[in-house]
Amino acid sequence: MINARLVAYTQPTIAVGAKAPISQSLLKEHLEYRDGHLYWIRPRAKCVKVGQKFGCINKDGYVSGRLYSKTYDEHKLIWLYFTGEWATMIVDHKNGIRNDNRIGNLRLVTRQQNRFNSKANTGTKSNYKGVTWYSNMKKWRARLTHNGKPIHLGYYECEVEAAEAYDNCANKVHKEFTRKNL
Repeated sequence: MINARLVAYTQPTIAVGAKAPISQSLLKEHLEYRDGHLYWIRPRAKCVKVGQKFGCINKDGYVSGRLYSKTYDEHKLIWLYFTGEWATMIVDHKNGIRNDNRIGNLRLVTRQQNRFNSKANTGTKSNYKGVTWYSNMKKWRARLTHNGKPIHLGYYECEVEAAEAYDNCANKVHKEFTRKNL
């Protein structure tokens, strides 16, 4: 006979678009929303007190916690709390701050739209998204990708000028999902 607890721990993370693992009514039985966070109103563990914040900041910068033996990201639970539906796409933080879970800062996006709103890559010579040092010409190159195709924006003497070029084009192409450099 299979132990149900072992099966629960070996289940993969809920896929985007999957059926809600918890209902809105059950969520509201245990947690309430205030100022961008969830607070316990009916804790399930002895060590948790009424009024205590749900979860803590994980290694990726998101607030996550446990409810009914499953780990949930707080922003996904807040989306369920307000809409009554488990997110069928990615729940994105508009301002890029992963623990700012105010409902007005959350929106549903596709994977591509979520990439538009991402930070600049670390480990590169440039501090700006869409800007790289092109050693052949000894200049900064600005480019972005749209619909899987790179768009070359030019070569610049100054890194900041290349970042401005990226921002101007990204505003037109990626619209409200753009994370500006400057």
